[in-house]
Amino acid sequence: MAALSVQHKEDDDAKPFLSASAGKLEVLSVQEQLYDYLRPIIRRALNDTPARTEVVMEQYGKRFVKGKPALRGAMKLHIARLVEEKVLDAEDLADMITFMDEDGLDPDSDFANRRFMVALQVVRLHADSTGDISSKELLEKIIWRRCIIQDDWPSINRTELKDETQVENEAGATALFKTLREGFKSGFWDQNPPPNPSTLRGVGTTVSSLRTSSRYSEAADNALSIIAKDLEIEDTALETCIGKGRLEEWWKGIVDAAQASARNEADRDGEEESRRFEAEQERTTRDDGSVWGFGGMAKKSSAAGRHESERDEEGDVIMG
Repeated sequence: MAALSVQHKEDDDAKPFLSASAGKLEVLSVQEQLYDYLRPIIRRALNDTPARTEVVMEQYGKRFVKGKPALRGAMKLHIARLVEEKVLDAEDLADMITFMDEDGLDPDSDFANRRFMVALQVVRLHADSTGDISSKELLEKIIWRRCIIQDDWPSINRTELKDETQVENEAGATALFKTLREGFKSGFWDQNPPPNPSTLRGVGTTVSSLRTSSRYSEAADNALSIIAKDLEIEDTALETCIGKGRLEEWWKGIVDAAQASARNEADRDGEEESRRFEAEQERTTRDDGSVWGFGGMAKKSSAAGRHESERDEEGDVIMG
C-alpha cells in the first residue's frame, strides 16, 4: 500500500510537467503550420536569411507594421528565426501571426482564415503551461484589437446602397467574424468569452500598462515607450472602427451570426456523418449477407443451413 501511495503521488507530481510539455508541443506545432504556410514565399529567395526575410516582409509586412518601428523590427526578427527554423517564444509567435497583412494572405488557406484564433490558442497554451496570467491578459486584448482593425469597418457600416445579402457577405468576410465563428465551433469561448470592443481601448499604450505583463517587466523605459507608441497607432484604428464604423452597434449581431453559422456548420457535419454511417451499414448488409444492418443479427437461412447440415451421395441428411 505504501508503494502504491508513493506511485500515486509521483503520478500527481508529474501531471503539471506533462501538461506543460504537451502545451509546448502544441505551440511548436503552430510554428510548423506557420512555416508551412510561408514556405512557398520563403523559397522564392536564395538560401540566405536576409534575402528570405525580405521576401516575406515584402509579401506580409508592408501595411500593418508600416510606421511602427518597434513592431516592424520585431516582425523582421521573428521571420529571420522562422526561416532559420529556430523556435520562437509563444508570445513572439502570436505576435508574428497577427502582424501579417490581411490583404497578402491566401483567402482559401485554412491557417490564414483561422490565424487570430490560432494566436489566441497559443497565448492560452503558454499561460496554461507556465502559469503566466499577466502576459496572457495583455496579449489577448492586443490580439483582439488587431483582429478588429484588419477590416474597414467604416466602409462596412456604409449600408445605404447595399442590399442585405451584400452587407452580410461583407461582415462575414471580416477577420472578426471568422475568429468568432472558429471560437464557437471549438468551444474556446466557454472559458474566454469574446471581449466587447470598448474594453480594448488603451491597451498597451503606456509604459505602465505594458509593465503589467511579465513579458516587459525588465525592459528599459525607452524601449517600452517606442512599443507603446506603436500600439497607440493600433488603438487609434480601433477608435475609428468603434466611432465611424459603429462597431459597438454591430457587435451583438455579428456575435450572434457567428454563433449561428458555427451551429449550422455543426448540424451539416452531423447530417453528413449520419449519411456516411447509414451508407456504411448498407454496405455491411450487402457484404455479409445480413438481413439487418447492425452486426448481422439475422443471417439468410441458406447461409445458416450450410453450417448445420450436408447431404450424402444417397440424399441422407448428416447432422453436425
